[in-house]
Amino acid sequence: MEAVSSFLIVIATVVLGLVVFSLFSVYSVAEYSRQVILNEARSYAEGLYYQVGTPAGDEYPVVIKDFNYNGTLYLYFLTFSPSEASSAQYLTPPSGNGNTVIYSVTGQELYQGQLPLIKYEQGTPVLVQNLTVVWVIANVSGGLFRIGEVVVG
Repeated sequence: MEAVSSFLIVIATVVLGLVVFSLFSVYSVAEYSRQVILNEARSYAEGLYYQVGTPAGDEYPVVIKDFNYNGTLYLYFLTFSPSEASSAQYLTPPSGNGNTVIYSVTGQELYQGQLPLIKYEQGTPVLVQNLTVVWVIANVSGGLFRIGEVVVG
């Protein structure tokens, strides 16, 4: 009788150990994948280059190129008032209904809702109105990441 209860305790301990190991493994793989994606997004952010040209009226020509990213970039234009100029790079659009989620390169969710993203061919000049923040967004492993912003004005 004592041998049976000792055997059941050993079996229960082994099963519990396997369950804990399985849960740890699932968490570790998910966290590792997340870190790989964030490192990739950071790499794209480091390769981002932009140039703002001389204004033509109220519009500025802007050229954006990412030397570490070969895919299509997406742009979102967010206008701001002169009183918000000192903190324009921190502005975010108001959240709404929709399934578009945009993350920062640190993994923080910046926006969820519907955004009118514009496909952008790298190196092509785009005219941007004065007092506008341009979010530069890249698709990294299926997720949208803001890899940079251009403040015009």
